[in-house]
Amino acid sequence: MPNPRILVVDDEVIVCESCKRILEEEGYEVETALSGREAFEKMKDNPFDIVITNFKMPGIDGTYEHR
Repeated sequence: MPNPRILVVDDEVIVCESCKRILEEEGYEVETALSGREAFEKMKDNPFDIVITNFKMPGIDGTYEHR
């Protein structure tokens, strides 16, 4: 069974990179996005099992309802 794929979304590089490092050490496959728009683009091409997102970001934030 493949490891869960996680997308970490935050507008701060250090937060994304810290989460990625910690989660990869635990065996997860992790990608990061620095904006909501970038996250949606990544989700179009690849399914993720889990999305960890910041709620307060410029543009599309963590409460955006995509229809």
